[in-house]
Amino acid sequence: MKSSFRFLPMCAAVGLSIGLAACGGHNSVSVGGSVTGLNYDGLTLDNNGTSLAVPKGATSYQFPNRVNVDSIYTVAILTQPAHQGCFVANATGRVSGAQIDYANVTCSQLTHAITGTITGFTGATGSLVIGNGTATVTPAAGATTYSLPNVPELTAYGVVIQLPQAGQTAANCTIDPSSVATGTMGSTDVTVNIKCM
Repeated sequence: MKSSFRFLPMCAAVGLSIGLAACGGHNSVSVGGSVTGLNYDGLTLDNNGTSLAVPKGATSYQFPNRVNVDSIYTVAILTQPAHQGCFVANATGRVSGAQIDYANVTCSQLTHAITGTITGFTGATGSLVIGNGTATVTPAAGATTYSLPNVPELTAYGVVIQLPQAGQTAANCTIDPSSVATGTMGSTDVTVNIKCM
């Protein structure tokens, strides 16, 4: 009689394993997700100490190591790709038995500001218009600083003094020759100063 009871735990374990398989569950699952907008190399993900390099152009990823049911997965950015910033949605959670294929990574181009000082500006609002491509800013009368919309890294920029607004006489302003008014946006903000007479 004793020998019969010895097999009960084993039978229960086998029954549980069969039940999990029948319901589509697993003892361990893979962890991954989609990748959107990755245009450069350098992205490395981490899940509880296991790292994974994701190449540019990838649209999905999956860690090589499986994660046990009822444990916690945590997907984090270990290193960012060049010129981009990425984040992970649904980055952490408890494994319930279904595959984790929704820790999705989205990347976008890093951007930086174009700002500068304005010295000697005594004209009316609208007499000084500063532009970069189609983006413009009209400093208020007496302004001493300005800021243009951010520009993505590796994108060309060119700061110019544009025509004044209708009905305004152009302020006698020029770009400080010590400033680099045109170029390609790097990894830091750009300063272009304006001098007025």
